[in-house]
Amino acid sequence: MWLEARSSDPKHPGHLVLQLGGKGAYIELKGERTELGIGTKIEEFVDLLYDEKKNIAWVVTYLGNSTLRGSYIVYRIDWARRRALRVCSGYDVGFWPARTHYATVSTRRLVRYEDEKYVWQSMAEVGDWATGERRQILSGLVDVTSISLRP
Repeated sequence: MWLEARSSDPKHPGHLVLQLGGKGAYIELKGERTELGIGTKIEEFVDLLYDEKKNIAWVVTYLGNSTLRGSYIVYRIDWARRRALRVCSGYDVGFWPARTHYATVSTRRLVRYEDEKYVWQSMAEVGDWATGERRQILSGLVDVTSISLRP
């Protein structure tokens, strides 16, 4: 089983194929495959979002871990360079393909609290994938569980 998208730009043609079941992803052009190095046995594909008018494909994967909580990873497919660019990742991701801003919650970690106590800690961050700007908006002795952006 697979998901697929075709580039609508004649300058950067290609056929993106996401093979489900841990078999990876590749862009195919004139019979030649370029492996993207995502969606391998440790990552599961969650979704493929494709805007044919803008010729942008987004791939969402999930990397699981029951103790630290899993992480969603959002990639933007660069047809010209034939590679997947990691946009953002986190336990929870507020992402919408029509805008450049995103919000994430990090996976959690144990941090020392007082002398011999430990608590789970995670942080919230916002960013802009077009500029690369990122900013923490909530951190410290907090355990953030979800986040979202409104249009």
